[in-house]
Amino acid sequence: MNEPLMNIIRFDQQDLYENRKGLLSQRQKLKLMKGAKILLIVMIIFSVLLAGLIYLVSDKPLTNGQYIAMGIVAFLFIGFGIFFYFRSKIGARRGIAKRVTGRISFRMYRSMRYLLVKEAKKQFPAGGLTEKYFQPDVQYHVYYSETTTDIVSIEKADL
Repeated sequence: MNEPLMNIIRFDQQDLYENRKGLLSQRQKLKLMKGAKILLIVMIIFSVLLAGLIYLVSDKPLTNGQYIAMGIVAFLFIGFGIFFYFRSKIGARRGIAKRVTGRISFRMYRSMRYLLVKEAKKQFPAGGLTEKYFQPDVQYHVYYSETTTDIVSIEKADL
C-alpha cells in the first residue's frame, strides 16, 4: 500500500476494507460531517463579517434597500453552507462508497487542480494529490462518497 497516499487522503486499511464493500467507514462518515460543519461555520462567519463591512463603509443611515441587499448576500452564503452541510449529512447517513477504475492524470480547470480517472471519465478535486503518487500506465480504484464525491481512498487495481 502507498503510505504517502494514505496519509494525504487520510485513510487506513480498515477504511479501505469498508470501501471495497461499497461502504464508508465510520471514521470517513465522521470526516465528511466534520468538513461540512466547518464549511457551515465559515460561511456564517463570512456572512456576518461581510454584512458588518458593508455596514461600516455605507453612508448612514442605511436605506431599506441596503438592508435587503445585506440580507440577500447573507442568505446566499449561509444557504450555500446549509446545502453542503445537509448533502454531507445525507451522504454520511447513507454511507455508500462508489468506485471508479482507470489510469490517473491531473488537469487544471478554472484555477483548480483535478484528479481524472481516464477510463471512467470522472474527475475529483485533487487536494494534495499529485502525479508523483501514481504510475502513468497503472490502473487504480478510486473510492468516493456517493453524495459529496470526496475521494475517500485509492488503491492499485491489480491488488
